[in-house]
Amino acid sequence: MISSSSSKSFSIFTTTQNPNLMRSSVRVIKTGTISSSFSSRVIIDTGVSFSPAGLLSPYHIGAAQQLINYDIINDNTAVSGSSGGALAAIIVALRMNLDDAMKGSNYVAQRCRDEGTRGTLCSALTKILTDLVPEDAHILLQQRPSPCTLGYTEISPILRPQFISTFKDKKDVLEVLLASCNIPFYFNGNNIGMTVRGAYAVDGFFTTDSYRFGCPPTGAVGQEIIVTPFSASLIGLDPYRSRLKIDDCRYDVISSDILIRNGKKHLWPFSVLEILQMALSAPSSRKNPSGIISDEEISEIYEVLYKAGMESVKLWYEEQQR
Repeated sequence: MISSSSSKSFSIFTTTQNPNLMRSSVRVIKTGTISSSFSSRVIIDTGVSFSPAGLLSPYHIGAAQQLINYDIINDNTAVSGSSGGALAAIIVALRMNLDDAMKGSNYVAQRCRDEGTRGTLCSALTKILTDLVPEDAHILLQQRPSPCTLGYTEISPILRPQFISTFKDKKDVLEVLLASCNIPFYFNGNNIGMTVRGAYAVDGFFTTDSYRFGCPPTGAVGQEIIVTPFSASLIGLDPYRSRLKIDDCRYDVISSDILIRNGKKHLWPFSVLEILQMALSAPSSRKNPSGIISDEEISEIYEVLYKAGMESVKLWYEEQQR
């Protein structure tokens, strides 16, 4: 978010895209002045927005890895997310080790299994984020050529969505992330919300209309890719119908639907109810339905989610080449 201070010279940048490799790059197109605390403003061609996902974040991590492999996500790609998607966006923007992110996902699930998800999710996630997010995260995000935008919903003193892309320190980054993940009366125990930037806030899922399913806009004007582990058709995800749609922008949705559509059901062996359950708590044991799931089986299930995210992007990318 841009705060006004004084009029400064700036250069407007835009991204161009190689139609074969789908890579984004930055070039200067004109100069002028803008009242801003920044010396430059960026107009982005390509963006990736990660949907709310709860504890299904391993799917996002796998999808992010594959998008990085194809160089669709790089420093010139705007990224955004709410709730579980905010975690994916920050992981990408800060170039965090994805193996560490997967280990963090496993840790959170294990804590939720042992202590119950309600109220535990906040403390478990706080510990992992404190460990993984670098002390200079706010500086790294500021220096990134394209923005990383995190969404949360402010409910007091007034009701309004917040899309945050600048941060004052690591503590601010963590508080925005936690607010974005704050499912009322669940994430943080009996509390409906939590305080962030002097206001009371809840989950970023509520920041957009239903057609975007809580996926914050990236600001991209050429192409925006929306990633979700849920069935896009089932949740009604259709960015072209959203009031946040940008004219002439191309929207693509990558979801678990693409696995089913391409005969890859074996890579997505979950029912709708299982997906909803895993989004809100640790997975249930498939090997011993009446017993407690082991650390090993949590890891195995999360690896399935990770690989499903990678394969979803692969199938989508191959479709673009035809």
